[in-house]
Amino acid sequence: MAASAFDELKKLGDVISDANRRKKFAADPSKALADEGINPAGIPAGVLNTLSGLSAEELRLLADVNASLSAAKVPHEVRSEIV
Repeated sequence: MAASAFDELKKLGDVISDANRRKKFAADPSKALADEGINPAGIPAGVLNTLSGLSAEELRLLADVNASLSAAKVPHEVRSEIV
């Protein structure tokens, strides 16, 4: 994956981590991506399709798990295996 793909994924992760932005994404993923300046072509289609199908509550749970793992200083490589 190119560096720009990681950048787009990071931006999407930031959206999912913020309650208001997460709700906008859950309601209309395409519009939310455009509003945030995120290029959907920079996100693997399977990832985007999966996240786009989740409710705001389901996205919150993902964000909460990621935040908990981060707070516990679990390395990124291990977090990616869990989330």
